Amino acid sequence: MKKVLALVLAVAMMSTVAFAASNTVFGSGYDKEPNNIPSGTSDIKGSYGPGEDFSIASGDLNTDGDKKVSDLNTDNYSIKKVTYKAGKSYIDSIELDNDEGDELTVTFKKDYSVEKAKDVEVFVELRGKGNNVDAKTVNVKFGTQYVVGTNPVAIDKDGDIDEKTLNLDMINKFDSGKDGSPYGTLSFDTDDGDTTVEARVYDGDKLFLGHDFDADKKVLVANADADAEISFLNFPAKPSFNSTATVYFYQVDKDGFVYELTGEGKIKKSAAKWSEDDGCWVLKTRTLGSYVFSDKALTSAADSGSSSTDGEGTNNPDTGANDVVGIAAALAVVSVIAAGAVSLKK
Repeated sequence: MKKVLALVLAVAMMSTVAFAASNTVFGSGYDKEPNNIPSGTSDIKGSYGPGEDFSIASGDLNTDGDKKVSDLNTDNYSIKKVTYKAGKSYIDSIELDNDEGDELTVTFKKDYSVEKAKDVEVFVELRGKGNNVDAKTVNVKFGTQYVVGTNPVAIDKDGDIDEKTLNLDMINKFDSGKDGSPYGTLSFDTDDGDTTVEARVYDGDKLFLGHDFDADKKVLVANADADAEISFLNFPAKPSFNSTATVYFYQVDKDGFVYELTGEGKIKKSAAKWSEDDGCWVLKTRTLGSYVFSDKALTSAADSGSSSTDGEGTNNPDTGANDVVGIAAALAVVSVIAAGAVSLKK
């Protein structure tokens, strides 16, 4: 029987790109660069997907006098202007980050429908505050690509799908071909092995099945006084099937709790039922979402004063207990950047 034992930090910065001398950095997507850009200027290259980001640190930029730009934060600089040459619809935010690294961070939107690479070309002008900054103006240009990508998955004549052909980081497009069945049985495990999903898929179905284990900080804060072992599972694309899927959760035992995360800090009890035959919690659903698992009853951040979150028509036991204590240490880790759940199996 599998059981969650620990909660630790799991999310880190996606990428940091190094640059050579110049206070202007040009990406590979630009056809022509001004003549006054020094030789050796590095490009920002690579592809980024939904929700990913990259950061340009203070030490990666130089002034025109070949001096490192230091303290690239909101105390010393502000974003004066952002100009998009391409890909504006794929950028979620561009902002100065006051974390230890002092960075300009670009975050991409969570758009899971992009099957072909899209160019992203952006110019950012930063204005220095006061007379003590290294440069009164710092210009940054970058050209990257935004893409999810499509992965073809064959349905054979027996309606079977080889799990090895799935790519959970891409859009899986199911194809019966000339000799295949018009539908097939899909079965896959999450990366931690603690959840199994089974569903019928049809010719032409497109599903992004990528997932993560990022913790919701507000849920942790709302339950900071209880001694609970909590973990998370998120399907950010919320993939929907054309038939009812069966989801097997092995994260907690019969006395545990399975919740759905409906918003930041907001949880409700899942409709999952405990199955003695399967030895796990079983959920029937057409859409995969975000889930929270705990060995103790949890409080939703939206339920001020409520000891537990009850859902109508659900089958999770309600002990009324709300004693969570061991989360304080995890919260300290979460506050650094983000949090995730690490599942260990017995």
